[in-house]
Amino acid sequence: MSYEEYSSKYISLFTNYLYGNETAENTLKQIDYLTSIYFIKNNSTIGRTVVFVTSSILFIMLFTYLIVLSNKYKIYFCRYHKMIWSSMFVGLFIYISQNYFLIGELTELKCKARIICILFGLTLFFTPLFIYEIINFPESNKYSKFIYKKRYITLISLIMVDFILMLLTFFLSSYQIKTEIIENGMNFHTCLLTKNFHIIYIIISVIIKIFVVLSIILLTFLEWNVDITYVDIQNISYILYLNIIMAFVFIILRILIVNNIYIYYANIIIYNFLSTITSYFIIIWIRVYQEHRRISTKNDIIITKRKNTIQKSNVSSVHKKNIISKIINYHYSQGSSSIYVAESEKNTQIYSTKPEIELYTSIIFSNEMTDIHFGKEITSNQTILKK
Repeated sequence: MSYEEYSSKYISLFTNYLYGNETAENTLKQIDYLTSIYFIKNNSTIGRTVVFVTSSILFIMLFTYLIVLSNKYKIYFCRYHKMIWSSMFVGLFIYISQNYFLIGELTELKCKARIICILFGLTLFFTPLFIYEIINFPESNKYSKFIYKKRYITLISLIMVDFILMLLTFFLSSYQIKTEIIENGMNFHTCLLTKNFHIIYIIISVIIKIFVVLSIILLTFLEWNVDITYVDIQNISYILYLNIIMAFVFIILRILIVNNIYIYYANIIIYNFLSTITSYFIIIWIRVYQEHRRISTKNDIIITKRKNTIQKSNVSSVHKKNIISKIINYHYSQGSSSIYVAESEKNTQIYSTKPEIELYTSIIFSNEMTDIHFGKEITSNQTILKK
């Protein structure tokens, strides 16, 4: 606000008080709004609540992480290597830690710390999922095989690229503290990235994340019916779509409501909480439930009724078709080129080694068949027969 605008507003407030109907209390309140910059204080009720809830979530996630690493509960978390779990957990830790930098007076250091928490946290969480889906692509290919053999080096390399970008962002980029002037309300500060050459580091990081997320969405569609990773693909899709919906709502509220400091900060903090808790709940507790259900039915005989889609699933011939046919073919394919998940399951000795039997019955149409097998995940179209 310029000096002329400030003087005009100040004179207007006094004029309304002296010759209008404004009360002294309201006039003083408006003058305070005009001359003050508001923020969430560390010792305020809101500040303490945000710090307490954020710290509690971090503690719960840390405790859960120790459980994941424990051999006692290995059977529930066998699908991913410990390095993958570590990357995803640390990503969630860093991402939700941005809430700490919303408390207190805003500074350039806090602006940089927040953007690093957001971008680097997303990298640590989504990169392992991206690698996991590449490895389990329905059709055997040299890229999946290479990534599988070098999966940990690939993960560390991609993380290091973003880590270098974050270091450059922290030391070379600059932020301006912008004052949001609210008419008849509380003014507050926001972060404004300075438009210079060093903004390129953040742009590159954002482009990489957009590419990774879009690739995960595409791979999720292609691998939707792969038997060995069916549950994992579903969980990944839940995380993606729920976070996309929440991000959409967050952006809409951010655009429409910017004239209230409480709504502005509540929108950011609540979105951070919901995004982190949703991802954490799906990758941990939904996973535990699914694995417990799988283990508890390992000695049951499960009859699966499904259409005979051998021709659809024959991915060896997809190169003869156009790109749309290939995509549809991959989507309906039930096989995977990877032995990564198979090895993980074998190491836990959860599943029976009894053979799978396919047969036709008089109850089922000729173009359909059933799979009778042991210890496989139950889906909505499966029936359990106790032994």
